[in-house]
Amino acid sequence: MIFMPWDEPCAKQIVLPPPISVDDLVLPPEYRAVFDSVLERLDSLGAQEMNPLLLTALTGSGGSGSIIPGWSDLDFLLVYEDNLSAGAYGAARSFCDAQNIHVGTTVYAKHAFEHGMVDAKTANSLLRFDEGTLYPLHNGPCLHAPRISRRMVRMHERGLVPSIIHDVQRSLSSKHWSARPLYKQCIDLMKFTIRQSDIEPCSYADTLSGFSRLYPEVYTLPPPQVVMQMRNADVGAMVASFIQSYLSQCIVPRPITRADMPDSCSYEGGENA
Repeated sequence: MIFMPWDEPCAKQIVLPPPISVDDLVLPPEYRAVFDSVLERLDSLGAQEMNPLLLTALTGSGGSGSIIPGWSDLDFLLVYEDNLSAGAYGAARSFCDAQNIHVGTTVYAKHAFEHGMVDAKTANSLLRFDEGTLYPLHNGPCLHAPRISRRMVRMHERGLVPSIIHDVQRSLSSKHWSARPLYKQCIDLMKFTIRQSDIEPCSYADTLSGFSRLYPEVYTLPPPQVVMQMRNADVGAMVASFIQSYLSQCIVPRPITRADMPDSCSYEGGENA
């Protein structure tokens, strides 16, 4: 989680862009059907109790219009007045529909969201809101969206790299893993690494090409369209080669120290935007 170094939710805010029409989203037909059913479910859950849904946004590849059919998920960011209610709990559950399109939800209570207690993926969504490259589907007027600096997000992601490597290695050694999550962890590893060099990928293709340009000596992974056609064991061997090559080039970011923190980003308050 990223904890913002200020105490009041209104200390630093972004102005959320106006909601986008659902008709303007670029979704393949099979994803559009699932998307519509999710919105209906959210409306149904909200009608069952007095717990307003303050923010709804489609993030990830769906929000950027870069869905890969048969591979991509639909990821929703939801902010409720209270995330302990039955409605918020129901929305927080991930499910697969009959067409096997996975739907994921990240749910926050208003207080936690406004104080910046968010994960790395949500932090990047906030950056995209601020830059005008991501638009909510709905946002309430009483919600304050926290401003998060790009530097803070990059520092947080740098700290996640060793954990991702450990998780991938542990999964491979346990023999209990599936190809898609393992591959996606490697994509996150690439993404977090190249962002340290101020490269901002918007898709799988951007991540793969950006990483290859920066680190041509590291074992290259194929795009998802190729991985979908591979056997599980072959993906595992490919991922193992990638991790070994990544580590051999010594490009794991060093641990973060207090010297990395800007003077105004101390525990006492303030932020270097």
